[in-house]
Amino acid sequence: MKVQRGKMKDSVLLRAGDTGKFPKREKKKAETRQKIIDASLELYFERDPRDVTLEHVAERAGIHVQTLYRHFPNKTSLMTAGDDYWLEKFEAYLEDNKDIGDTFAVWRSWLTFAYTQLLEDADKFRNLNRRKFQDVQALAALWGTQVRYEDLLCEGLAKDFRISAKGMGLPRLVAGMLVAGNAAVMRTFTEEGGDLLTECIKVIDTVEKMFASHIKSAK
Repeated sequence: MKVQRGKMKDSVLLRAGDTGKFPKREKKKAETRQKIIDASLELYFERDPRDVTLEHVAERAGIHVQTLYRHFPNKTSLMTAGDDYWLEKFEAYLEDNKDIGDTFAVWRSWLTFAYTQLLEDADKFRNLNRRKFQDVQALAALWGTQVRYEDLLCEGLAKDFRISAKGMGLPRLVAGMLVAGNAAVMRTFTEEGGDLLTECIKVIDTVEKMFASHIKSAK
C-alpha cells in the first residue's frame, strides 16, 4: 500500500512546521528527521519491514545514508520514533495540565487528546503497530516506553494518594494496571480493530472505581 509523504501528520512525530520557535538550524534538522520518518513509513507499508534497510530509507528520503544515521542509528530507533515523541509530549502535557484534576482525569484527558490524532487514519496506525509488534527489538523498546509511562503515572498517583511512590506500593500497582490495561486494548485494536479510545476509557473508569477512594483531598 502506497503512503503519501506527510499524511501521518502529528500522529507520528513532530512536524517540521511545529518548530518555529527553534533556530533555523534546528528547524532544518527537524525537517530532515521528519522526511526520514515519512520515507520509512512509505517503505514499511509497501514491503515487509525485514526487507527495508536504512539505505533504502535514505534513498527514498533523498538524503545521504550518513545523514540518516545521525538521526537514527538503527531501524528500531526509526520504527519507534513516534512512541518516543508521544512520551515526550505526555511529559509536557503533565506540566501544562495540572488543573485538569487527579491522575485518572489527566490520563483520561491525555489518551483522548493523543488517540483522537492517532486515529485520524486508523488503518495506517494499526498497520504501523503490526510492524512494530513483529519486531523483537521494537517490542523491547516499546516495553521501555511503557515503563516510563508507568513511572510518570506512579508519581502522579503517589501525590493523589499522599503516599510514597517508592517500592511496590499502591501507586505502582494502580499505575501498572492503567498502563497494562491500555496496552491490552491496543493489542486487541491492532489485531481485530474496534473502538480503541472507548475501550481505553473503560479501563480507566474501571480502575478509578476501584481506587478513587484512596485519593486525598488537598487542604
